[in-house]
Amino acid sequence: MAIYKEVIDMKAIISLLICVLLLTVLWADDTPMGLIRGKVIDEDGIGLQYVNVVFFQGDTRVTGAQSDNNGRFSIKIPAGSYLASLRCIGLEQIDSLVVTVVSGDTTTLPSTTMHRIGLNDDFWGYPSGKLIVHVKDKMGRSLENVLVVCSPGKQEETYENKTNADGLLKFKLRTPLQQRTPLSMSIRFHLDGYETVKLKKVIVKGQETTRLEVTLKKTRKTN
Repeated sequence: MAIYKEVIDMKAIISLLICVLLLTVLWADDTPMGLIRGKVIDEDGIGLQYVNVVFFQGDTRVTGAQSDNNGRFSIKIPAGSYLASLRCIGLEQIDSLVVTVVSGDTTTLPSTTMHRIGLNDDFWGYPSGKLIVHVKDKMGRSLENVLVVCSPGKQEETYENKTNADGLLKFKLRTPLQQRTPLSMSIRFHLDGYETVKLKKVIVKGQETTRLEVTLKKTRKTN
């Protein structure tokens, strides 16, 4: 009889736990949610990766997200008002971004610019020049994953990377202090399905920004 009573008590406890769990799930599903989207860029308009975007209500951290390799982030969050904090090593922290989220809606934030901090490029005797390229097709559409290879003059070092979803890519090119003349380099642009483009004698000056607009044409199909 005692064993039978213990079995009944155990079933009652399990039933109670299941009810509590179901109520918790139902309550969570009823929480009004919204979506936040945004983009973090640097001073040159290039997307910043690995920026931590944290949303607070008062002193309470509610949730957070991290920007992707194009500087974009998105996250579902309960409806309400928040203070967003943007943080990343080497960049000035931003803590004054006020965001209001409406249930069932998508809140798209304007692009947020973060500024770099730290030692000046000249500190080590290497004044840097910036090269920003934008690659597009004949229709003016930005091309992603274009391989860009820069070969600066007589230097052995070669710079290469791929464009982001906006067709953009930025290089920071350093010139020894004793070399007062600007860098002259050749640049190659390659993407499968498109004709490779080669540019010669592209000039990049120290402490200045050089911008290039490059158009790739699709390769012709041969019968």
